[in-house]
Amino acid sequence: MRTYWEAILERGAERYLLAYIPRRTRRALFKAVCSRGEAFARFTGADRVTNAENLGLATATGWRVRWSGRTMRDARNEGELPYFKDRLQAQESEADA
Repeated sequence: MRTYWEAILERGAERYLLAYIPRRTRRALFKAVCSRGEAFARFTGADRVTNAENLGLATATGWRVRWSGRTMRDARNEGELPYFKDRLQAQESEADA
């Protein structure tokens, strides 16, 4: 069985799940951001990411993409973070109402 690591988006006290990724590298984080490009850009308000400390990425709007240190199994046992796309949909439906 393969281990998947939890990648998160965070700004201040806000934390959201970006993805579960099998490789714990900056390149894997970058690929996860790119594959969720449009939703990521709408959610964070940033059109690009830059390298940050500890194998993380950062946006100009204050969001960080990093590893939480938990595996998928740990996250499910301890309680999963809300998925960022679900929060984005909620924000957009609130704006439409």
